Amino acid sequence: MKIAFINTPLMDYSRHKKKECQSMAPLGLAMLATIAKQKSLNVYFVDAESEKMPLQEIIDRVNAFCPDYACINILTPTVGITAKIISGLNCKIIAGGYHATLNAELLLKKYKNLRIIVNGEAEIAFGEILDGKLLKDIKGISYKDGTTIRSNKEQNIILELDSFPIIDRSFIEHELKAHKEASIIVSRGCCYKCNFCSMPIMFKGKIRWRSPKNVITEMRYLQKSYGINKFHFLDNLFFIDPDWTREFLSLIYKNKMKIEWRCITRADIIEQMSLQLLSEAKIAGCTKICMGLESGSQSVLDLMNKQLTLEQSKKAIEQCKKAKIKVKAYFIIGYPGETKEDVNKTIQFAKTIKLDDVNFIPLKIYPGTPLYEQNKQINIKYKQIIHLFTNKEKENLTISEERLMKYLQVPSFFKDSALQLIKQAYLKFYS
Repeated sequence: MKIAFINTPLMDYSRHKKKECQSMAPLGLAMLATIAKQKSLNVYFVDAESEKMPLQEIIDRVNAFCPDYACINILTPTVGITAKIISGLNCKIIAGGYHATLNAELLLKKYKNLRIIVNGEAEIAFGEILDGKLLKDIKGISYKDGTTIRSNKEQNIILELDSFPIIDRSFIEHELKAHKEASIIVSRGCCYKCNFCSMPIMFKGKIRWRSPKNVITEMRYLQKSYGINKFHFLDNLFFIDPDWTREFLSLIYKNKMKIEWRCITRADIIEQMSLQLLSEAKIAGCTKICMGLESGSQSVLDLMNKQLTLEQSKKAIEQCKKAKIKVKAYFIIGYPGETKEDVNKTIQFAKTIKLDDVNFIPLKIYPGTPLYEQNKQINIKYKQIIHLFTNKEKENLTISEERLMKYLQVPSFFKDSALQLIKQAYLKFYS
């Protein structure tokens, strides 16, 4: 069997200027490609975002390969781009990702060559598809059965993450060659319930970990095969388990690994973490910690159900400074209920807590999240947005965050000046 994998670009690079920026490596798609390769299939991987590839080139490359199936990730901000790729392919398609999971029936009806959607975590169901198991017996998929769309029972959450192979990085070498850094994921799930977050839908609530030994094995493979000594952990709750952290750090010491790494976590996790353990992380190579502080207004944090206080964020930054670890923070601008005064509080808060780096991000509202479900008008408007990318008159439309803002119930002051407000936040922060 011949099978192609397509990492959808963030924009149509035939129409937009190519920018050399570091986008997130498609680790999930690369894992599926690794599974297919281990089953001795003929695999072709198109990392269209990393290569900044025009849409027609993506289509031409995959069609020239003549695969039995093409696998593609469907993400809400890029549904327009993905739709055009799907429409141009001459093969059967398997799709996955957050947007596909939430809109499986609609998408299967719209696209003749889209045959299967894998909902949520894909590894087990995808492996069973490749093994030729009857589709009706595979949990966690939606598929076409003649003219009928069928959705099977949900699969159980995957507990044993060590059972998966180490990702074959030959599929996504661009990140390694261009940035001399490797992204790694060591866990799944989240026990928090922020109103804007889509993670609980994809990975449910239970946190599951790869073993520290398994993670170190991947890191050493990257060192040996690619000379990589810098790592970026993409998990949202790094450090949440002190025992896991201690074992991980001890293995770095034991293997005498001279590395640098950065991670993402919550401020309250750092605030509760001992300074000794944080300092040990610094000695083991931790150079930067990124945190989603989200707002400098406590009332907005409460609206988000962030379960975080401004005081906890301040103490977390102080902890990192004592351990001599740099800190980057993310803030959301334009949350429903937020005022201009709240935005100014966020900017002032960001300046006073002595951050090393900051990202001010426009609100993203994803279907299925509590924030989306709370607002019926958003629900109605979203259905209109869904159909935009199947409209023949607007088939080239990319539904960007800026365009989405015009349809959603975000603060009125933000709708018409989203980019300008973000620019002002950066200017004030760095002034």
